[in-house]
Amino acid sequence: MDNAKKSLDVFSTSLSKCISACGSMTQQLLPRWTQHARPFRVIDSDRSIKKGIMASDLRDLRNKVMDVFHMHCVSALVLDEDGTGVDTEDFFQTLKDNTDLMVLGKGQKWAPQQVSVLN
Repeated sequence: MDNAKKSLDVFSTSLSKCISACGSMTQQLLPRWTQHARPFRVIDSDRSIKKGIMASDLRDLRNKVMDVFHMHCVSALVLDEDGTGVDTEDFFQTLKDNTDLMVLGKGQKWAPQQVSVLN
């Protein structure tokens, strides 16, 4: 009986290590979007192009924005509604799904959207 218990303990420990290692490898191999990616709506500085982008963190979003908007460098990501800069991961994580963001390149600045008034 003691031998069976020892064998079961060894098997349980080995199985636990294997499952843990497999889980770690799975996280590394799965695409980033499976790791809680969220939707954002990103526009360019003149509001002529709008793209939906899924991202799990600020770095991921910046990289995807550069790719989608064919930019070499993103100077800033700001909230479209008021120009608030999205500069830190902590602030990024507070944003709601489908937040409207504006991407700014070198020398570009946020400006409020012009509202046309019909006469």
